[in-house]
Amino acid sequence: AAYENQKSRFSKKGLRDSALSRVFGPFKPQNVTVVNHKESNGEKEIALPVFSGLSNTQGSSYALAKQIQNWRCQIAREECLVSANITPGCKTDSVMHVPMVRKALKGQERMFPPLKVFEPDYCSDLMAGLLIYDLCCPESPANPSITLDNPTQLFESNGVHGGMWRFPYSMDSIGRASYFFGMF
Repeated sequence: AAYENQKSRFSKKGLRDSALSRVFGPFKPQNVTVVNHKESNGEKEIALPVFSGLSNTQGSSYALAKQIQNWRCQIAREECLVSANITPGCKTDSVMHVPMVRKALKGQERMFPPLKVFEPDYCSDLMAGLLIYDLCCPESPANPSITLDNPTQLFESNGVHGGMWRFPYSMDSIGRASYFFGMF
């Protein structure tokens, strides 16, 4: 549903976004790859949209570390319960101490719905709740006895995306506009 919403939002780019895109550089679509995969029962093929939330500003070492982390979670889930929930953007000290990032996040929330950046206490409580769910609920995708159609669904089911999965533009392409509107 989020992927379809994202495509719909991109195709309905309004006058405001068109104008901003001309001033600050083109707003490019999100980096989503649709992977065709057979369901676990082998009966039908399904299309799984795979969202890349990586930004060029994070660097290649960060990207590699995240990919290794995801890969290790998928491997470990074959033998044990793995809680690997995706947290939304969060205003932690490690993020907000960089003035440029702080302004960009402020501008994102102000100008680009449905993006939302959460307070650390909210994120902490939310992620604790999801961890408890994963530990206590036998239907959780964290449970290795639950069959997933694709290993990446481990990250999808309880992912709290803060609007990113529905947002039509890549984070890198709205960076300048976000920073500008975050200054005020």
